[in-house]
Amino acid sequence: MESPALAPQTISYQIPRDVLIRLLYRRTFFRPRRFRSVILFLAAAALFYIAGPEYRYLTYIFVGVIFILPWAWHRAVVRTIDQTPWYADQKTVTFSPAGLTAVGHNYTSELAWTYFKAFSEDTSYFYLHLSNTGFDSVLPKAVFTAQQQEEFRRYARILNDPGVRK
Repeated sequence: MESPALAPQTISYQIPRDVLIRLLYRRTFFRPRRFRSVILFLAAAALFYIAGPEYRYLTYIFVGVIFILPWAWHRAVVRTIDQTPWYADQKTVTFSPAGLTAVGHNYTSELAWTYFKAFSEDTSYFYLHLSNTGFDSVLPKAVFTAQQQEEFRRYARILNDPGVRK
């Protein structure tokens, strides 16, 4: 018989669309490589400004891009979530030492823990990193019991162990 600590655990949840948009926008936009690109745009704008009056219009273009970037990025996140409605649909997730099984309205997805790149959490959510972009699987902590949270952490922490990951 399986010990209770290794038995599969099941949670059900639905993250509202606007909450998901806010979370994923924040996690994808405020990344170091976004700041590096803004710094490069500012440097290019400064160089064109210094280059002389005949290149000043390029300065305005680069500064305009910097101001439009947050809005455009927000629109990209909204479009992605709207085109993939299962992000905000009701889900039932079962997790065990082998991995996760997510069941939604018209899909079932079984993923081993090794499919995810890393694991992190904040005060309200667990994040299973699918890539380095910040567009992660989000699981609300409120739907977990205290015991389920500890088990989930134990299974997911292996993702951050450099000896286990390639």
